[in-house]
Amino acid sequence: VLFVPQIFSQGLINNGAYIVNSSAYIIVTGATGHFTNQDAGASIGKVDNTGVIQVYGNWTNNSTQNVFTANTGTVELNGSSQIIGGTAPTWFNNLTLLGTGNKSLNQNETVGGGYAAPAGILTLNDRPLLLTTRKLTVTNPLNTAITRTTGYIVSEMNAGNNTAIVQWNVGANNAAYVFPFGTTAAPALYIPLTI
Repeated sequence: VLFVPQIFSQGLINNGAYIVNSSAYIIVTGATGHFTNQDAGASIGKVDNTGVIQVYGNWTNNSTQNVFTANTGTVELNGSSQIIGGTAPTWFNNLTLLGTGNKSLNQNETVGGGYAAPAGILTLNDRPLLLTTRKLTVTNPLNTAITRTTGYIVSEMNAGNNTAIVQWNVGANNAAYVFPFGTTAAPALYIPLTI
């Protein structure tokens, strides 16, 4: 169990440990500043995150289960082009896109929290999020669960059956839901879908 106010690391590999980030700010930076969560034998790599984990490299979940246990915290992707993937999905609470370059899914992912009352937010800021044939599920039912300044989600595939989709588990409130789609081909276009 790890209790610290702030950690800087050159890559973080959780090989079956139980990491507790209790309102701290963990920064994973450097040329190899990747976050990797994986199993180690019978142990299950888990993170209890109520703070912020900022990653400058790729986010990889190779565990047989979700990365997070208690999860009211935020993951910030603050590098250049970054990949969210691994052999298993991650259920993020808050996911914030920062830095430069595109952020790309290499696994189906969930944002908004995966527990009884999901309230997390996907914050695109000015970054494109490329689904790359993957599914993004937003579990927060509020119409404010996806925010942006100039960022957008790219879900285009050159195929008859587009598997790059956004599933937003919307609530019963009578509100407009804006799916902030866009394109990366020059000139990049913002083409939102409002339901």
